[in-house]
Amino acid sequence: MSDPREQVAMLRRAAELVDRLPGEVERAITVYERILRVDPNQRRFRRTLEARYLLAGRTEDAAAFLEQVLGATPPPEDDEAFAMRTRLMVLYAGELGQVERALPHVEELLRRDPAHEQARLIAQRLLAQPETAPRAAAVLSDVYQQLGSAAEAAAMLAVALEHARGRERTALQRRLGVLRYRQLDDAAGALPLLEAAVLAEPGDDETRADLRGAAGALDRRLDAARTLARAAGVTKDAALRARIGTELGDLLVEAGDAKRARAVFQEVVDRGGDDGAVLTAARQLSALYEAGRERQQLARVLELLARVEPESEEGSAAAERLASVLGELGDPRAAELRGNSDPARALGTWRALREAHGPSRAVHARLLPLLEEGGHWDEVAVVLGDEVPLAPVSERAAILVRLAEVRAARLDDAPGALDAHRLALSLEPGHPESRRALHALLEQPAHRLGAAEVLRDDYRIAGAWAELASVLEVVADAGEPAARFEA
Repeated sequence: MSDPREQVAMLRRAAELVDRLPGEVERAITVYERILRVDPNQRRFRRTLEARYLLAGRTEDAAAFLEQVLGATPPPEDDEAFAMRTRLMVLYAGELGQVERALPHVEELLRRDPAHEQARLIAQRLLAQPETAPRAAAVLSDVYQQLGSAAEAAAMLAVALEHARGRERTALQRRLGVLRYRQLDDAAGALPLLEAAVLAEPGDDETRADLRGAAGALDRRLDAARTLARAAGVTKDAALRARIGTELGDLLVEAGDAKRARAVFQEVVDRGGDDGAVLTAARQLSALYEAGRERQQLARVLELLARVEPESEEGSAAAERLASVLGELGDPRAAELRGNSDPARALGTWRALREAHGPSRAVHARLLPLLEEGGHWDEVAVVLGDEVPLAPVSERAAILVRLAEVRAARLDDAPGALDAHRLALSLEPGHPESRRALHALLEQPAHRLGAAEVLRDDYRIAGAWAELASVLEVVADAGEPAARFEA
């Protein structure tokens, strides 16, 4: 008989007949096994075969059969699998006396249903066996957490922690520390766990934050500072080391140890590694040096702040404060920074700052007028070019138009001016100053085609067909070859 459906139908009829005969359980089992070999997905007969195994006292075979079905591909549907795992768990924990084999099923049942009472009771029994206690405790901690019982969850994590090693131990320390600190208001119990977790995995930002919070609640900031110092010492990641350094400095400030805080923040600034951390450290150093009236050190930090935050009010304020501090120190650069000294000396100072620290809007704001006053137009063009990427997007087109004007009027560089106008109009189509300048270039025979091409592209984007026609007329009137200009 080649048709599986006919085979199953025939065997099903045979099973019904054998089931009516007294004392033929084993024969019935054989028939049901044959049915499931032909079609393993017969859900009804899976349940029947399991029952016949149990009726025949073949409990181990029933368990093995359930394991086989659960591990099959495709697996049974969720509701059937859930019921099977429940029965299998009870078999292992009861008649078979192999409670440790129930563990994976306990885990899966409680994952699906944290309120599963039988699974929780058997998990409690598994706590008594060293080989299953860690996993049972871990799953019970999840269950109690989901059921809103933080104290019982913490107790289970403590049990799991007793048996854990390596990365698993670190993860449990972190979980238990966070649970005690955030949910049980037990900063004292949390602190040593969080310290251990931070030393094992310094890169976990949240754990470090909880460590600082717990230490603050206990007024043990110096203990946490020692932990962070050790963590910074073992990490090879420069960016992470810088972030930990700023956190360490903050703790030392809160603990009242300004001297050590200054040293830590200064190390972050000197070593770099993370721009955000360096900026934070520089701000803290500025406040500490200001409070300690350490003017030389303050000037260095203010110079850094003026450079790295050129677009912000803070950067501008740092530049102003730098001039004031240098004045207090009798440094001739103070007058130069304010623009009150000989222009040539002031120009030299701002050039030196740009050379030392790179392009900066705060520096450019002081340098450009001096360059223009001195007629250093090549350098003006370079500085304006560097200014473009530093400026907000809304200001870039205007800077490019200014650059184009310098190139055209001061440097006799019409191609460079056209490039600047092209970029300005790509950023801000229809920019009026750029269009006016291009129409002026349109009247110059040497630059007519280049200006017309830039205007053509801009008018196309804007759909300004009348203006585009005017450009074409100018090109035509000038007798330019059509092949050189595609409308």
